[in-house]
Amino acid sequence: MALKYKQSVDFFTDKETDIINREVLGNTFPWYLHPKPTTDKFVFMSHTLIKRHEEAINSDIYTFFHTIFRRFLKKHKIKCKKITRASLNLTFSDNRFIYSDPHVDYPTPHSVCMMYLNNTKGNTYIFDEKFKNGPECFPIENTKGLKVLKKIKPEQGKVIHFDGSYYHANSFCDGGKFRIVCVLTYI
Repeated sequence: MALKYKQSVDFFTDKETDIINREVLGNTFPWYLHPKPTTDKFVFMSHTLIKRHEEAINSDIYTFFHTIFRRFLKKHKIKCKKITRASLNLTFSDNRFIYSDPHVDYPTPHSVCMMYLNNTKGNTYIFDEKFKNGPECFPIENTKGLKVLKKIKPEQGKVIHFDGSYYHANSFCDGGKFRIVCVLTYI
């Protein structure tokens, strides 16, 4: 099983990094509670850029992240027909688990682009198991046999792309810290 994976490090321009540090990581950015992303075990905050299953832009900062996304796709010669969801996700420390629920975002073929907006702990894990079929796609029930195909350390300016049919999850940052990513799913 070959993971379709692309990565760029230090991909943000100095101006983009400044905007992220000032706006998104600042204390006036609007975050919204998301109490049950996959199960009720993991609460996080989000800022929706494009709602799941909708094409309408939901945030003024969408264009900023869309520009970075398009530049990444062009660099890696990746095609995008349609963005199906775009969101900024802020997760916190949780020492009860190694990682969150392994999941896929859609039961249909899609790709994931993830931009890391701050330096922190909280790796992204991509597992060897792919979603097979069915109406419900997350979370996977039996995680005991999962093997890690790829472990990605969050570093500000890193952008990754992978086949969204692979189960994936995030680990957690240290207490008192947070992990912020921009996630775009697309066809």
